[in-house]
Amino acid sequence: MQHHQVISIIHKLSSVQIENICTILNTDENSNLLSLFKLILKEKNIPIPDYKTIHEQIFDTAYSINNNEKVDSLFADLKVILEDCLIKFVIDDELKNNEVFRTKMLLLACKNYNIEDLFTGKFSEGIDTACKNMAFEDALIIHHWALDQGYNHKLRNLNTYEDKAAFFKNQTGKCIELLEKYMATVIRMNQFYATFIYHYQHNLLGKPTIKDELEFYPTVQLQDHTLSLYYYYRAIAINSTGKTRLNYFLQAFDILKTHHPKNKLIIELEINVLLSIGRTLQQTAEYDKAAMYLLDAITHYSPVYNQYPAANKLYANYIVALLNLFDFNKALERLNQIDAETEEPEYIHNWFSIYRIMCYIGQKKPDKINELMPGNFADTPPQHRIYYRIMLCLELYLSGDIENAVNEIHDIKINNKVLEYGIDVVNVVLFFDCALHYLQKKKNGSEITSSDELQMQGFIKQIDSTIINDINILPLYRWMKKESGMIDKPSI
Repeated sequence: MQHHQVISIIHKLSSVQIENICTILNTDENSNLLSLFKLILKEKNIPIPDYKTIHEQIFDTAYSINNNEKVDSLFADLKVILEDCLIKFVIDDELKNNEVFRTKMLLLACKNYNIEDLFTGKFSEGIDTACKNMAFEDALIIHHWALDQGYNHKLRNLNTYEDKAAFFKNQTGKCIELLEKYMATVIRMNQFYATFIYHYQHNLLGKPTIKDELEFYPTVQLQDHTLSLYYYYRAIAINSTGKTRLNYFLQAFDILKTHHPKNKLIIELEINVLLSIGRTLQQTAEYDKAAMYLLDAITHYSPVYNQYPAANKLYANYIVALLNLFDFNKALERLNQIDAETEEPEYIHNWFSIYRIMCYIGQKKPDKINELMPGNFADTPPQHRIYYRIMLCLELYLSGDIENAVNEIHDIKINNKVLEYGIDVVNVVLFFDCALHYLQKKKNGSEITSSDELQMQGFIKQIDSTIINDINILPLYRWMKKESGMIDKPSI
């Protein structure tokens, strides 16, 4: 395990885990390890550094160690203790909080130790528990254990062939019922993920993909249930647009709301579909409603926020909604709050940096924009790089250097790589090219002709007549539309 991985694990520990590990390390022979552990915890808000930074910032300060082998030895010891503690913690936590896992492990122990009476008394409960929690694969495994157990033990207590046949008829019938539910889930999930082929190729890249070519999943009669219908509605939603898309996402959410218990899977699926609802409301220009919806979701799931990676995206979508409402002060306030209260992964952190720059674009503060711009765009992920380049154009424009802003957007436009970022970004880049030329004419006092305005309106009509699937580009587009004095028409 690399040093940064050990640091990453420590930064993700819960307070209970930290307390348990400190107790284990609180001995004389582990004093250096405990100091190291606490030092890494202390550096929690600093981005995970490379080896050299670790050595200089942490170990030299703590131990005046100049021997890399000693540093490696400390990390190796800490790694072993971390792994042991985490394995124990995870298993104990699952046994305590996951009733499917707890029942399944009990039944497995009964099976392995031939505790027949307890297994016979518990296996039906185990299957029911798994089904309630949508864990149909676990239910099938438990049922297969029951068949094995019945074959090896129960048959001896059945005296006639008729009784033995009835036993297997009942058990295999139950197995088929579970298998049908499991198949419905797997097939609907596959349908859902298959729609992303169309979404990425057609909706985002603008390629003329034919939907029928993507329907390669089995065409069988399905025994649908809560989980399979959830995926079914989401699949239809992705291949729909506007209000129709929104209604299908709402149906997917409604079907989860009626399901109990609210286990980890159901909550994770709820968060994912709420994200889709928030995005769709912004695609249909209902920014106020999107902001309220997403804020309600953030508030509702805040007690379990850190348990669900997708919850970070609730904040991201909410910030985008505030940017679309031109509420830059509140967006900055929220971004500062997020920095103080949560630990976002690097991917989300990059987006939050971009949103912060968007706020300063909205506030027309080019100096602040300049402070946050990466020193080298080549070091940023490609998906984020295009945003930094577009925002550089706006920094130049806001600094009064409109000539270089025009040149920069022109360079982006003629670079074939822009096509990789999707049709939404391409259309916005074309609009920015036109808008900056328009603003350059106004600044230079040149005559604005009717054809100039018609060209601008043409780009706006083209963008507004379609659904923008990449909502991250929306705030920049809406800001430039306002800046260039064009009427802010809602998206269709």
